[in-house]
Amino acid sequence: MRTLPVVLILAATLAAGCGGRDGGAPLTKDEARQLTQDGKADGIDYCADYAWYGDGQCDDWCPAPAQDPDCTSPGCPPIFCALACEEFQTDASGCPICACAPTGQCPAVACMLYCEYGLRRDPTTGCEICECNPPPGNVVCGPVTCAEGEVCCNESCGICTPPGQACTQQLCGPACPPLTCLLYCEYGLKRDANGCEICECNPAPEVVVCGPVTCAPGQVCCNESCGICTLPGEACTQQVCGPECSPVVCAIVCAYGFEHDANGCDICDCRETPLPCAGLAGLACPPDLFCIDDPADQCIPGPTGADCPGICVAYLP
Repeated sequence: MRTLPVVLILAATLAAGCGGRDGGAPLTKDEARQLTQDGKADGIDYCADYAWYGDGQCDDWCPAPAQDPDCTSPGCPPIFCALACEEFQTDASGCPICACAPTGQCPAVACMLYCEYGLRRDPTTGCEICECNPPPGNVVCGPVTCAEGEVCCNESCGICTPPGQACTQQLCGPACPPLTCLLYCEYGLKRDANGCEICECNPAPEVVVCGPVTCAPGQVCCNESCGICTLPGEACTQQVCGPECSPVVCAIVCAYGFEHDANGCDICDCRETPLPCAGLAGLACPPDLFCIDDPADQCIPGPTGADCPGICVAYLP
């Protein structure tokens, strides 16, 4: 029995894989273009099979013309992108970028953000997501112009920073003239609109009464029942204070513990919603309750679990 040479079998296989004519002969570019435009290519990318991408001629009829460096606008660099996009988005110069353009109906975005420069788009779908676009480049910030990607954080000083970075100065203005003032001011001198001291005394700070105590200047009342004052934003060390509570005798079992009366004492009635615990604030549960991860949220606890909010329960699951 005669057998075909291996070389002939391999050549026929390659020709079939490249979508050649009947009989194995390779297609010309005109023939491949006509098949593709008539929808008869059966999903074959002839431009990839015959290495026509980057052959020095723009083949805009190919299934992925954005991958052909010969089809970029004059002055546009070739795009090297791992995304499998039907069509790429373009920048302000009309050059393709590595982000997919919307190809179908994008879902509505439920987003409460107000974005001065619009919402960002998902690079894989081209659809809007609930994140703000950064300000465009060339932001004028007082006497200076910010670099691209920076924002103006202090116009009076002309300070630009990356988004979210703290400013290094809070107030700038003309140099303050020397002040001659014979006043003695317990709470310091007032300042004018330029931040310069003037010969007037600051008023006494407001007295903050916090339950049985009076807070020191600069402090706020964080827990009136316990008389606890803290600096603004500082966490309280106790949550409930009041008179000595008598033991509660109750025959019911409450998943989230008992309700409290006006004095913070347990009563024989179940709490309907759990108390929060843990999270970034590091809240603690009352002594008779346990803190567990909240099963109703989507937060995945880290190694310490302190980054996810939890709930207080009467018994462990």
